[in-house]
Amino acid sequence: MRRSCLPIAALVLFACGPSITVTRDAAIPMPGAATYVWGPPPQNVPNEKGVIEQSPVIRQRIKTAIDNGLQAKGYRLTDSSQATFLVRYAMGSRFNQTQVTNDVVTGAGLASPNACGGASCWTGWDYGWYGIQTRDVQTRQSGVVVDLVDLKSGTLAWRAIYAKEDAGKVPTQEAVQEAVEKLFAKLPAVGK
Repeated sequence: MRRSCLPIAALVLFACGPSITVTRDAAIPMPGAATYVWGPPPQNVPNEKGVIEQSPVIRQRIKTAIDNGLQAKGYRLTDSSQATFLVRYAMGSRFNQTQVTNDVVTGAGLASPNACGGASCWTGWDYGWYGIQTRDVQTRQSGVVVDLVDLKSGTLAWRAIYAKEDAGKVPTQEAVQEAVEKLFAKLPAVGK
């Protein structure tokens, strides 16, 4: 019995992790000069429906984490006259509602002293009620989209999307930094 539960437990743990999608334009050399400047949020964000977070604290945490992540890869923040890339990000969340159905058994195996129903009464084992229970489950998925746009051509050079089921708590700077590090894992580093 235990052996059959291990693959299911591993699948559940894997399913709860973040979803990271990276898109890169191979025609644009990266990291290039590896300089960047901040720009406005992207306009064409996939699945942009949902609640856009307006908290200045969370926005600053994300911006700080992106700066730290880019600098760890060798990129340098500079002014727009010297920058190779325009960095922009968007964040948001959306609610998903699904129905979960379970088989339900209540009171199985309990001894009943006297059960009456219809035209007869009996004593003995009561096998309980069998049925299906359906309930609505609401989850919230939050995410961040980070773009690096080639300033010379105006072309999207690199995009990473991080999405994860939300725990409902305000993320700490450490949690945001960890998420951005996972996001930048596939970003080409300077000198490599």
